[in-house]
Amino acid sequence: MKTTFLIIAFCLMLINSISAQSDVDMLRYAQPYIVGTARHVGMAGSFGALGGDFSTLATNPAGIAVYKRSEFSFSPSIVNINTQSSFLNGGGSDDKLNFNFGTVGFVTTASTRVKKDAPGWRSWSFGMGYNRIANFNSRHYFEGFNNQNSLMDFFAEAANGSSINNLDPLGSGLAYNTYLIDTANNGTTYLPYVSDSLLQQQNFEGSGSAGELNLAFGGNYNDQFFIGGSFNFTHLRYFETRFYSESDSKNLYADYNGFNYNTDFTARGAGFNFKLGVIYKPINFLRLGAAFHTPTIYRVNESYSYQMIADFDGVNAAFDSRRLATGDYRYGLQTPMKGLLSLGLVIG
Repeated sequence: MKTTFLIIAFCLMLINSISAQSDVDMLRYAQPYIVGTARHVGMAGSFGALGGDFSTLATNPAGIAVYKRSEFSFSPSIVNINTQSSFLNGGGSDDKLNFNFGTVGFVTTASTRVKKDAPGWRSWSFGMGYNRIANFNSRHYFEGFNNQNSLMDFFAEAANGSSINNLDPLGSGLAYNTYLIDTANNGTTYLPYVSDSLLQQQNFEGSGSAGELNLAFGGNYNDQFFIGGSFNFTHLRYFETRFYSESDSKNLYADYNGFNYNTDFTARGAGFNFKLGVIYKPINFLRLGAAFHTPTIYRVNESYSYQMIADFDGVNAAFDSRRLATGDYRYGLQTPMKGLLSLGLVIG
């Protein structure tokens, strides 16, 4: 039985959605993305010590206290994603254009009656709106001729030592029920139908986003110390479609054409978190910022479907078959808490 790096790579690419609440889920939903207003994206999200921008409600809510007047914010966004893939003796390229709304909301500011030369609270600000915090859109394609192994090798090795009734219903079980792997004499050792000289292709498309509905309040003390807090309702949605195929492109097998392994995955979740922040201006051109984010508590609902389609020829044409496995899963997800420190210099 051949065991190579390629089989491991296929394992990671093709079944990373099988286990719910895995490290893949956590990284996807918890890692930071640079999205929001044009100013925020143009400065790579470096507004933690500056404020005065609606996107800061999702990073350092003290930025709301920097506002001098009320403002309505609306930021559409166009994202173009290009990918280049290299695989064996081939590869592929793909692109995806996505239109979305980065932010929409308003901030209202009320000045106090404190005299300009007297210390005290200068203004209070309240803001409400939506901030997109993650963009999950992606797409890639690859193909290559593999004369060393097949994904069937992985399914056979994963099945070894298991009885027919205990095979993975989303992987090895589908391969067994479509005659792509079969047992040897002892009943718990499995062999692939073919194992090399196949054209392998994959189309992948991911879409979705995560966002927050922000309710923020902040105060400006003496135009030097700014404080703010926010309560945030979060949501996420993620969709993934993958089409994988192996085919006998060189007609090396008289009784076998290839197979398709197609997967669909959907995740939807909702949650909440709190954020607190401060901005301090010791001198006019220097700004220092700090913020604390509580963990985001999500409740996630997932659904998935895995389909295997085998295409035989000649005397084995009667083996043509397709199998479908579906399921749903629900779980709680808690992202890590965050602490942010920022420094900004304002020139002019």
